[in-house]
Amino acid sequence: MSDEDRDPSSSGVRPTSERVSWGEHVAQLATRFVADSRVHWVAVLVVIAWNVTGPRVADWTAAYEWIEQVVASLSFLMLFLLQRSQNKDTLSLQLKLDELIASNPRASNRVLVAEDISEEELVRMRRHFRLLDRLAREAGEGPLAEENAYRRHEEEQRLQAEQKREP
Repeated sequence: MSDEDRDPSSSGVRPTSERVSWGEHVAQLATRFVADSRVHWVAVLVVIAWNVTGPRVADWTAAYEWIEQVVASLSFLMLFLLQRSQNKDTLSLQLKLDELIASNPRASNRVLVAEDISEEELVRMRRHFRLLDRLAREAGEGPLAEENAYRRHEEEQRLQAEQKREP
């Protein structure tokens, strides 16, 4: 087997994990284009030019309707482009956090699916982690403070359960 057979980039073909659809490619280009500072300044100049020359145009109504349609169309398209970009950024960030959580043996894997659980469960988990934080602070600083907090929390839960059983 030659080096070219082993290395997908040498053949000019991207690895499967890096392939993007035509639509994805267009969306990426559009996102980069719109985010470019030069495009921002062009838009500013267009607005200034429109405000200066607009009233001087002979057929003001037609020009106004035309620019109104252009702005409405661009706004509609930008809504979807921005939402797509935001969703992709959020997913990317979520995956990075998931990897960090999964790679830490002391981390709670329950939070890996936090975006898929109900709001009530999120609130309950938040209270739990606030309690652990408080207990860790009370236990003192150090590498075992979090583990001490878990132990203290479990001990408190055990004592509460025992107290409930005793009439």
